[in-house]
Amino acid sequence: TQDGKDAQLINAGTYTVTVTPTDPNYTGSKEFTFIINKAPHKAPVEDDLKIEVTWNSVTVTHDEFIVELSKDGNDPWVDTTMEGYEANTSYTLHVRFQEDDNHSASSNTIMISGKTAERTAVKFEIADVEEHYNRAVLTITFEEAFSGKVQFSIDGGKNWSDLTVQDGKYVASGLAESAEYTLQVKIPAGDDYLESEVKSVKVKTGIDPAKY
Repeated sequence: TQDGKDAQLINAGTYTVTVTPTDPNYTGSKEFTFIINKAPHKAPVEDDLKIEVTWNSVTVTHDEFIVELSKDGNDPWVDTTMEGYEANTSYTLHVRFQEDDNHSASSNTIMISGKTAERTAVKFEIADVEEHYNRAVLTITFEEAFSGKVQFSIDGGKNWSDLTVQDGKYVASGLAESAEYTLQVKIPAGDDYLESEVKSVKVKTGIDPAKY
């Protein structure tokens, strides 16, 4: 027994159990210490791994165990994600299962290789422009879903300001009344994408309706 209950020693660890004979010809009991060592993890199987690649990282996961990665098979090993790559470059990684409550880390590893993704610019189009006396409201469409920052310039690209988002449209505020602009629009570089090309659109503001 263990703690007064029938002992079921399953997980790795050190256990103190009490052994009591059930034969009526024997009496008494005795304590024993049992040590269950951790079993070594087997090497991962590549087909059982999920590999996700961005332009600067490689993430490897497994449905049951935590994966560790190393660039050369030596320390340091990192959990799940290896970062710090350049875009569109080759990588090779050693892969093993991490030590857990019942297993030691894999003594045998496997190697996976591939290429990181390209870091590209977000593609967009200005689909429509609504002109007001002090602002322009742009309808912008993106080739892929995008929720990052979009900027505009009214001085030929010398200075850039963020477009604000209202009801899914992009607003260029602070324009002068009864003025003509060449509005330049771009998406600045982000963590996962490059700066976009600049799109231009003509805008002519009206007169403040409060003056009528």
